[in-house]
Parts: sequence; structure tokens; C-alpha cells
Amino acid sequence: MNQYSLPHAMAFTFIWGVQDSGVEVFTRIICGFQFESKTLPFSVKTLVMPLTEFVLVFSQSFIKSQTAFTIYFVFVGVFGVLAWLVFLVSFDLVN
Repeated sequence: MNQYSLPHAMAFTFIWGVQDSGVEVFTRIICGFQFESKTLPFSVKTLVMPLTEFVLVFSQSFIKSQTAFTIYFVFVGVFGVLAWLVFLVSFDLVN
């Protein structure tokens, strides 16, 4: 079904790391500069991130077929794009 390729895995891991670090820096910038409180945004982020990871990993444990895999990742991708659109439309950035 799926063939393992070391170069493909290395490239994917590198791209994933760059993307993850970029999102982490962006969220820290938003938490640090866009809110009046200097501790509450980081506290909320520290609470929400592990809970979200738990829910996603737990839901991934129910994936048993290629079709379910595709449906799950399409759903997560659409959710991610919608979350960014909501952020861009409704978040008033401080200059």
C-alpha cells in the first residue's frame, strides 16, 4: 500500500520542522505583542495546545483504512484553513 522512501521521509520531516517552527514563532509573537496581559495569552496557549494534540492523536487512533485517513486529513486541512481565515478576518492586529 504505502512504500517507505528515506529521502522522501527526510524531506517531509525537514519541511514539517520548518513549518512547525514558523507557526510556533508566529503564535508567540501574537501572544506577546497583541494582548494587554503579558501572561494570560501564554497560559491559554500552554493549556490549549496539549489538549488539541491529545484530541487529534486520540482521533487518529480510530483511523483504520485509507479512506478514513483521507477523510480525516481533508477535514483537518479544511479546519486549518478556516481557522486561519477566521483569524485574518476577525483579529484586529495592533500596530
